[in-house]
Amino acid sequence: MRWILLSGFGLLVLAGCGARKVDCLQTVDSVGEEFESLHTGLLRVLTYNIYVGNADLATTAQSILRLRPDLAALQEVSPRQFDALRQELGSVLPYQFLPPTQGNVVALFSRLPLRNPRYEPSHYGLNGFAFAEIEFLDHPVQLAAVHLDPIRTWTLTYKLKVPWQIVHQGWVHRRELDQVLEHLQPAAPSIILGDFNSYASRAGPEYLQRRGLVDSARSVCNDADAVATHHLRVLGGSFGRRIDFIFHSTEFRTAESRVVRGDPSDHDIVVSSLQWVRGPTGENAEPKLAADARKDACR
Repeated sequence: MRWILLSGFGLLVLAGCGARKVDCLQTVDSVGEEFESLHTGLLRVLTYNIYVGNADLATTAQSILRLRPDLAALQEVSPRQFDALRQELGSVLPYQFLPPTQGNVVALFSRLPLRNPRYEPSHYGLNGFAFAEIEFLDHPVQLAAVHLDPIRTWTLTYKLKVPWQIVHQGWVHRRELDQVLEHLQPAAPSIILGDFNSYASRAGPEYLQRRGLVDSARSVCNDADAVATHHLRVLGGSFGRRIDFIFHSTEFRTAESRVVRGDPSDHDIVVSSLQWVRGPTGENAEPKLAADARKDACR
């Protein structure tokens, strides 16, 4: 989302993570080798709003490929952009889903087969949600890629309603996430990720945490909320806020999570490596990782 911005927000300055935790912000070139050392036995997922006006899709594709994801959830994807990205990403992420609807929507690119991919337009906002299931280490995992409702400022009418939108954004986002959860099986392994557009309210992320889901970046970073994932310029100043998230159920543990610069988009890429830790009867099913790699993930 790039339309905004509004005075009165407590916009957060870009910062790194605290001691004994990973640095949450990395350049694209610096993150790949370190992630690769941890990748065996892990599921690497990313979320990235590519920006609907993005004309440099080759750079977008390279930014994704350098991170070697198993699953990429992309927002603001037009049919034209999807076709171009499919050409660039298809050899590595051969399973794809673009909802059969008009406009700029959520799309999925995956190394693993996507079962039952489907799309649900939001009943409360402008965007919608993509759902699918994958199998990881012989376990079914349900996916929800979301794009929650933004603060709308691109018409005069919307501008006049900005105060009302600010007040009601939390309610809207909770209702949208209720709609998402209605399409997921309770108590099943789950990953929910995407653009939460949480500028005026943190209700969306807080709602999922209250429902028992884990904020991936926050679980390994002391100051995850201080790392902006969306950047904009207002009156010559640069501002940003963390509005892109990866959540997972407790069958997973986050081994590592990073925010990677997302040029040419105004959003950065959020990427996490997830480790399966619970088998079907609750036993510890932790993959074998080098001790040094596990320690490095918390520095």
